[in-house]
Amino acid sequence: MAEFGNTIVFPTPAGNERSGIMINGGSNNQMIENTICDNDYGIYISGSATTGNIIEANFIGTDTSGTVAMGNDYSGVFIYEGDSTIVRENILSANYVGVSAMSGATGLVIESNLIGTDITGANGIGNIIGILNYSDSVRIIQNVISANSGT
Repeated sequence: MAEFGNTIVFPTPAGNERSGIMINGGSNNQMIENTICDNDYGIYISGSATTGNIIEANFIGTDTSGTVAMGNDYSGVFIYEGDSTIVRENILSANYVGVSAMSGATGLVIESNLIGTDITGANGIGNIIGILNYSDSVRIIQNVISANSGT
């Protein structure tokens, strides 16, 4: 099991060309309390053998205060294939898409996130699309989804 839990503060975004975190075929990883911004993808998960990953309590597309937009160019969280990923209690704002569930991302749970808002849930820092779902068996539970501008 890999555990990620880092915050690196720069005066201006200094993101990666592709993904802040990429998991391809890995299982039971925990991505907890990170600040992930200014990448193509914040977190990118793929591979049919990928199972049981947890994405929790991260700032994905904002600074560490949860009030300043520092979005990822595509998706804050992008999941292509894999089973039973949990996306819980994150701030997913200022990205093109907050969470993308592509074909084969089964058993995905998107729960108790702030999607398109600041840390208070009251002020908008919108994505273009809050949640984009092309998969089966996705549970979307008790999120605040607001201030997203696209369809």
